[in-house]
Amino acid sequence: MSKLSLVAAMFFCFPLLLARPVPVNANIDPEVRQGIVLLKSVKGIRVVRRLAGIATGYYSPQKGQKKYACGSYVKEVQLNGKGGETATGGKPRIGTISANLKLFPPKTLLRITDTKSGRQVYGVVEDTGSAMIRNQRHVDIWMGEGQMGLNESVEWGKRAVVIEVIKLIKA
Repeated sequence: MSKLSLVAAMFFCFPLLLARPVPVNANIDPEVRQGIVLLKSVKGIRVVRRLAGIATGYYSPQKGQKKYACGSYVKEVQLNGKGGETATGGKPRIGTISANLKLFPPKTLLRITDTKSGRQVYGVVEDTGSAMIRNQRHVDIWMGEGQMGLNESVEWGKRAVVIEVIKLIKA
């Protein structure tokens, strides 16, 4: 996992980490521990570019799910892909964003803000898709695998958002 991807995943999960204290000697995944260290080295965020757009959710379907949005596993894979590999060669994970790679090159760090609720999502551009190629101001946020990923994607729906390209300012 690249440092940038790790930082984006940590931004996404940081409120969960703050929700309960973690003992210093706790058995924490090394990548999570590295992400916490990296976050401590970040002084702030600088917005490089801002534009209005649309954000939807996508997920990695699994065979045997109770329900599919398109009716079957085969149709779901046609829409969302199998989830095995992103356009940049990695595996999709929390913090993966699919976008038009001409407008947002791979490894671009984005902050996506829902214009109604103010909810923010941080992630790294690592994938693309036909909807993103047709509409440059459309981003797709990876929501998970299987039934849980589908539920999160449906809950997110299609939202008007502000898409910001950001840079991390080191302490």
